[in-house]
Amino acid sequence: MPIDVAPDGQAMMMRAGAAMGKLEVGGLSPAPRESFSAPGLEILGGLGCRFVNEQEVDILRVGSRDGEMGMWGRRSAISHAIAREVQAGRRVYLDIRHFTPEQMRLAQQVIPIVMANYRMNGFDPERDLIPYTSFLPITSGVSGGGACVNERGETTVQGLYAAGNDCDAAYLAMGQQLPGAAVSGCWAGEYAARDCLATFVEPNERQVSKLLDAAVEPLQRLQGENYEPVHDAIEEVVETALGRVLSGERIQQARLRIQGIEERRVRQLRARDIHDLAKVHGLKNFCEMARAVLLVMEHRQESRGNILREDYPYTDNERWLCYTRLKRNADGSYDIWDEPRPNTDDYINIPRTREMHPYFARSAA
Repeated sequence: MPIDVAPDGQAMMMRAGAAMGKLEVGGLSPAPRESFSAPGLEILGGLGCRFVNEQEVDILRVGSRDGEMGMWGRRSAISHAIAREVQAGRRVYLDIRHFTPEQMRLAQQVIPIVMANYRMNGFDPERDLIPYTSFLPITSGVSGGGACVNERGETTVQGLYAAGNDCDAAYLAMGQQLPGAAVSGCWAGEYAARDCLATFVEPNERQVSKLLDAAVEPLQRLQGENYEPVHDAIEEVVETALGRVLSGERIQQARLRIQGIEERRVRQLRARDIHDLAKVHGLKNFCEMARAVLLVMEHRQESRGNILREDYPYTDNERWLCYTRLKRNADGSYDIWDEPRPNTDDYINIPRTREMHPYFARSAA
């Protein structure tokens, strides 16, 4: 889970005109603040880790089940608790200092990369609190958002297929990224190959040349800004203008500010080498997808899952128990529409209720 992964696949498919889905449900995934690696909660939570603030107050309810200590509750509850502390100006830490030597050995065996990241950043899990945070909305790919696909991996653009975390079926099962990517990739690859054999079209050489020139242009640009200050400017917008608890006004402000940075600075970025070139295109793709995601978030007037709207604190299954789709048009405009959930036995029957989101219900209490 490197820190600078960009939504390249989603952005390319959106530019091609594919309908996009589930763009509004990402963000607030807990992660180590210094490394942004996987949080390791499956094993650490089972062993009884704690999340504490800077006063070492436990921000989660830790209880016992079947005689074993454990951290119980949904992962979103951890994210909400972290967001609440951050909103109050307090830092959050993972505490596993109470683990027995056997528990530490087991954690090291199951999540060696995560444990190594702690130590590489100067923290000894046996003695130190580990700084944790939660990803901000639009910065995390945990949503399973991407191109809308059917059971064959087909998008709404003929001949274009998607799989894994580039499609809106990425989180159909609890297998999450790796098994889901493998299975959906197998399906999409099989049907894409059949489609290619049946409808193969020779590449348009003029189009290929134009795309290639555009891809390497930042390397040839003698004037322009470097990647780092522009990246930091966008990061500042996301952190301060958007925040973890959203409102329609802040979503709109963040979207317009990102668009302004994109138009004035991102499009003029220069790349010093091939590594810079990858970052420049990644930042361009991030800006395009961020604006699309923020449009969908602004459209959906409710709080659901890890998307918290202080101006709409209710999870509204009367109005918003539906899928929201987005499509980018050739002129750069967007179409946004809602589709009802299919009325079949494949879907859980959810009551058409309107209830205050647990984050705001707890805050009110």
